[in-house]
Amino acid sequence: MGSYMDVLLSIHFPDVYFAIAAIIAFAAINIAGIKNSAKTITGFVIINIAVLLIFSFVGITAFHGGNFNVLFPNGLNGTIAGAAIIFFAFTGFSRITTISDEVKDPEKTIPRVIVLSIIISTIIYILVAAVALGLVPYTVLAHSSSPISTAIKTLHNSFLSLIIAIGGVTATAGVILTGLLGTSRVFFAMGRDNELPRRLSYIDRFSTPINAIIVSSALSIAFLLLVGFGTIVDASNAAVLTAYLIINIAAINFYFHLKKEKQYEKRYLPAVSAFGILSIIVILAYLDKASLEFVALIALFGIAYYAFKNVKLGKGIDWRKHMAVPRHSVVRLFGEIRNVEAGRRKQQ
Repeated sequence: MGSYMDVLLSIHFPDVYFAIAAIIAFAAINIAGIKNSAKTITGFVIINIAVLLIFSFVGITAFHGGNFNVLFPNGLNGTIAGAAIIFFAFTGFSRITTISDEVKDPEKTIPRVIVLSIIISTIIYILVAAVALGLVPYTVLAHSSSPISTAIKTLHNSFLSLIIAIGGVTATAGVILTGLLGTSRVFFAMGRDNELPRRLSYIDRFSTPINAIIVSSALSIAFLLLVGFGTIVDASNAAVLTAYLIINIAAINFYFHLKKEKQYEKRYLPAVSAFGILSIIVILAYLDKASLEFVALIALFGIAYYAFKNVKLGKGIDWRKHMAVPRHSVVRLFGEIRNVEAGRRKQQ
């Protein structure tokens, strides 16, 4: 975001300060209510799509097919390594599920939105990448922190450069906002289920988990100050891929459980999850070793935390009552939770 702000404002200011200011601002929007966050994200998306389409249609007029003479300059290894890095652009789709508590008819809406957003985004990704590479060789884009602006500069049009910079700012801003939205809801759910301190499940007068939002924002700022952006991307990819790996394993296990109970649906194919596991393992092998070590450290910390909690609960307390994972998810609106809790307090 900071790099695009430099292009937009023609200044050179530490990028991290722009990012911190954005986190604080979007945390405030998040706290003010889910509708405010939804409207802001919708605005960002409209601007982003418009800017990317402008870039694609204008950029294709100066397209250099010669930049594609070598399609795989680094071979298969380079392609898979690139997929491991670019996976960061696809991690946001899973965040849609984290706000299912605040979506109408989530059982139908969430799957439909995920599939449509993946299809639309992938088409736009391919279009923009092809045009950018047609304007500037990949060797130049690889060393740019604002690649779309770098590509459009070849047209020597200051007005277009300004539009692209605006799009770069709104795109990265949207990532920050959705990131806070997703992680705060995860913290909220874990607090609600007693997997993290119960205070994280507190709902304020705007029907938002204010404590979870504050914690999520604080952690984001801490990572920005202590860790480089490249490391954050690699660690995020490793963490999300590991989560997907666990989900695919759980899906196969659940399939065989339902098959044993004779309750499974034939339309579900465990081969899909098996392919997912294989592809994830391949991509994980190409990620930075430090990011894998970081995720492993977090996993060990989580295992130790749950082990300690189980031992603590096991002393005279039915830990199964507190730790058991429900067989079916229960969707509860934040507003309804707040109203119920308020009613209970009045009765007390």
